[in-house]
Amino acid sequence: MSDEAKKITMEDGNKNIYIAMASSLRFPLNEIVAWAIFGDGIFVEDGSLLYSNYADGCLDTDLVNLEHLELMDNIEKDIKQYIDKSINDVDFSTINSAKKGITNILDKFLPTKYKELTSLAYKRNSSFKGFPIWWAALIIAYREMGIFAFKNGSYFVAIQLNDFCKECQSQAMFKNIAFINAYQKKLSERHKENGSKGGSKKGVNYREPKEKALDYHDKHFSKQRENGKFIYSNADAARKIVSHFDKIEQSLGYEDNSLANIISKHRKQHFTK
Repeated sequence: MSDEAKKITMEDGNKNIYIAMASSLRFPLNEIVAWAIFGDGIFVEDGSLLYSNYADGCLDTDLVNLEHLELMDNIEKDIKQYIDKSINDVDFSTINSAKKGITNILDKFLPTKYKELTSLAYKRNSSFKGFPIWWAALIIAYREMGIFAFKNGSYFVAIQLNDFCKECQSQAMFKNIAFINAYQKKLSERHKENGSKGGSKKGVNYREPKEKALDYHDKHFSKQRENGKFIYSNADAARKIVSHFDKIEQSLGYEDNSLANIISKHRKQHFTK
């Protein structure tokens, strides 16, 4: 054993494990939850689900719809406030008492949140309509409860809660596949006529609309914050551009998601500092 290896004590090892556990409990981030629930950014060219990106925490936050992310942040804020109110109700002296106290908090918080989110999901013209947003509350609530248990020294309970949190995230992804597949079918049917004309013809047809869309983007949606992030996300910019040209009866022929993908590439090529 080298001299350097001898210097690493059991205490050092435990500290490293502790830090690794504390870090893992904070995933998935709210951005990743938004992707899992709403399918934001699932319009990559090959149509693949970027689950490895979610798992690794590596994602382009420009592709996360800000309205969806705001909902995730609000859920996190609510569960944290509920934990603060109930912190003295949990007995962390044993594993069983810790689990019982945490379960009681979840049993009081989740039904209320379920009612609120269900109402939001079925609200007329809601941008959350049709998505399994109830899973957002489950994922974030169990993540925060895992962190809560960890901070109070109940590590075994924390890991159990974190495992359930990850399972909920996986279930949310699978539930979104049905929505994604239906949306892809809708796109396919809408562009069936264009597709039948052949690839080269399609390229000619879309060259002018693409230039019009990107010119309009550069004039109205290319502003960035001091941190380099765009004021409008790719998805928001695409939605507003499509809406603008539809209103003036000069439809571009793009779906919001298709144009958002084009804008993403355009920004990386021309606006990267």
